[in-house]
Amino acid sequence: MAIRATDAAAELLRLACCARRPMGAYEIVALTIIANGWNLANKGEPLIQEPVTCGNHAPEVQGIDASLTRRHGYVVAVEATRAVPAPEASLLAGVYGIYGRMGEIALRSLFARPDSPWSIARGAGRTHQPLDQDAIAQHYAQLRRERDDMLSASYEAA
Repeated sequence: MAIRATDAAAELLRLACCARRPMGAYEIVALTIIANGWNLANKGEPLIQEPVTCGNHAPEVQGIDASLTRRHGYVVAVEATRAVPAPEASLLAGVYGIYGRMGEIALRSLFARPDSPWSIARGAGRTHQPLDQDAIAQHYAQLRRERDDMLSASYEAA
């Protein structure tokens, strides 16, 4: 079942605090969107209730930015309504473990890939509209296939 985006963002901030790593607003939003994409690819359903939309400079999720409390450019609190259930928390922990140390510039480059749903929607002039859920799921399924191909090639080379 989909959770509120602010609850996912709060869980990501909790993980960052446990790792003693400050995060900016963009990083929290980006990791929430990435987790949503992996959930779509793996389970066929969105992680978050709110749609991911095509912003001018990056994908966006309505409501997250307004829920953040910032200090010196870093997020220090997120208004959340309920705890994230264990399966969803596990996915968020996995996403944080893989993408959480990338930083804003590297995360922006992921969304700027020409084959990303955001780049495609932006190129078609569909800014401020929800991104197609099927396109997001297919994009992350393709990323999984690319990762699996790289792993297979490394085993064959060894």
